[in-house]
Amino acid sequence: MKTDGAAAVSSLVRWRAFREALAARDRDAAAAAVRAAETRRDAAEDAAAAIARRRETVLSAPHLDLSLLQAVATFETRAFDDLTACSEALAERVRTHADARDAQRRARADVRVAESRRDRLLAEAADGEEKRLFDRMASLMSAANGAPSDD
Repeated sequence: MKTDGAAAVSSLVRWRAFREALAARDRDAAAAAVRAAETRRDAAEDAAAAIARRRETVLSAPHLDLSLLQAVATFETRAFDDLTACSEALAERVRTHADARDAQRRARADVRVAESRRDRLLAEAADGEEKRLFDRMASLMSAANGAPSDD
């Protein structure tokens, strides 16, 4: 059975499967980065909310302490800047994860294409081998019966 083409395509399948595994690893790393960015953003939200509550406490006090209010306003500005940065980082991580997921899907599709080509080549080789064996058996049968061969 001649399977040179199928062997080459089998090598291609292994190579593409390796690329798919790398893409899956990248996708998993991107998903972990998204989870970490979500955690950082949640912590920044909690900090900003705590500072906002502290500002409300300072404003509702019977005597207004302007220096404390100014310090709280400074912390609140920093907290909201940090929250904005964390939200932007999360959005970037989500985009990176979507890109990695798409790359892994494309790699999987490439593997399926190569697998189907390999399977087709192997089936063609098996059919050719079956035909060759059938022709050989027919030749042997005709030789055994004394009939002239078609060869």
